[in-house]
Amino acid sequence: MTSLSATSTAVALTWSVPADNGAAISDYVIQYRRSDGAGWTTLSDGVSDTSSASVTGLNSATGYLFQVAATNSVGTGAYSSLTSACTQTCTRDAEYTTNAGSGANAVISAMAVQSDGDILYGGNFTTWNGATANRVVRLNSNGTTDTDFLTNLGIGANNSTYDFAVQSDGKIVVGGSFTSWNGVTTNRVVRLNADGTKDPTFATNIGTAANGTVAEVEYQSDGKIVLGGSFTSWNLVTVNRIVRLNSDGTRDTAFTTATGTAVATGSVSGLLLQSDGKILVSGNFATWKGSTVGGIVRLNSDGAPDTAFTTKNGTGIDTGGTNAIRSLAIDANGKILIGGQFNLWNSVAAKNFTRLNADGSLDTAFNTNVGTGPEGPINEIVVQSSGKVVVAGMFSLWNLSSVGFRARLTDTGTLDTTLLTIGVNNIFASIWVAKIDGSGKIIFGGDMTHYGSGSVSGVPIGYHFRSN
Repeated sequence: MTSLSATSTAVALTWSVPADNGAAISDYVIQYRRSDGAGWTTLSDGVSDTSSASVTGLNSATGYLFQVAATNSVGTGAYSSLTSACTQTCTRDAEYTTNAGSGANAVISAMAVQSDGDILYGGNFTTWNGATANRVVRLNSNGTTDTDFLTNLGIGANNSTYDFAVQSDGKIVVGGSFTSWNGVTTNRVVRLNADGTKDPTFATNIGTAANGTVAEVEYQSDGKIVLGGSFTSWNLVTVNRIVRLNSDGTRDTAFTTATGTAVATGSVSGLLLQSDGKILVSGNFATWKGSTVGGIVRLNSDGAPDTAFTTKNGTGIDTGGTNAIRSLAIDANGKILIGGQFNLWNSVAAKNFTRLNADGSLDTAFNTNVGTGPEGPINEIVVQSSGKVVVAGMFSLWNLSSVGFRARLTDTGTLDTTLLTIGVNNIFASIWVAKIDGSGKIIFGGDMTHYGSGSVSGVPIGYHFRSN
């Protein structure tokens, strides 16, 4: 079954005609229910052998599930697999997709929204809307390409970009796995001027920079820049997986001293600056400076570990294998949202997503409301102005409800079904990044090429889309 379109109160459906085993199909039975509800309603549409129907009288901005079964002289067959849809107000921004054209030709793994509304994309793509754009592009707020910026980038990066930090002066720090920028050796981090040209002073001061991937970039209010990733040295000095730079690109040596051995084994995949100047650091590491931390640590502003936080979070996640904390966010209550790939928090069941109190202890009520949560990893968490939390990643179910690789939760951890979107199931490999733009809309990027009923029949989106 496929969802073709929706209005604020109706969803149009179509499906393939099943085998009739020698007895002609005389009717179809269509059932539907709210995604967060129980009990099916059977559509009253008379008798028809047409393989399409419209379900009307639905609530607006609400997620629904649908199934269909065929009837013939033998009886009624088995129901189809479930299809999810959402009545309008939570659909794709079609104008944005149109303006962006064919978009990227490969994965989008980095995104930032500037104060002027412009949108930065990074990843492993080499073209944007048919034009050369090596791993970085900037769009105007309506989705059209900022062609001057693209020209100034030149040939750009020779390998993937993973994160951006936009400074207060408009300059842009880019981290990734690249080793050259515009044909010049540039090891995994570069700073661009607001127009897209390279900042030469910063390039000189970082020297040989990182010997491994820079996956996370955060810009402090004092102009300093925190970087995290898989690197073990910076400009030939040992800095296990984390370093802080002064505003000119030179290394903050006091911070390096305070972080010490930091992550001996593993990598940093999450950084978040708190309003009090403390720094949350997460990844797949089990220890920090030799102490058990279970994938997360909080640093004081000087780089020394916040030992009280470590005590409260206990053993943290069940590290090992591919388990890691990939995304961090602070919600409207000042609590800490964590997402990634894990099964436990301090020995309590917590599947890939949970919330901590500000002191690092588990918010048990929130964790209970999340329930079984997502069946796959969380890559991104964003908090809306309403206080609701949007998560995205590599999952199609949330607490057994079909959600299509993204979900929205209330501030208590229960599922908000109004983000369940028409036909998003089974089309994304994953969503890697999400941000809220200046109008409050949510932009998603990742490893997906179509939006709609399937990878070959949906709308081409070029690895990104904006949701209304």
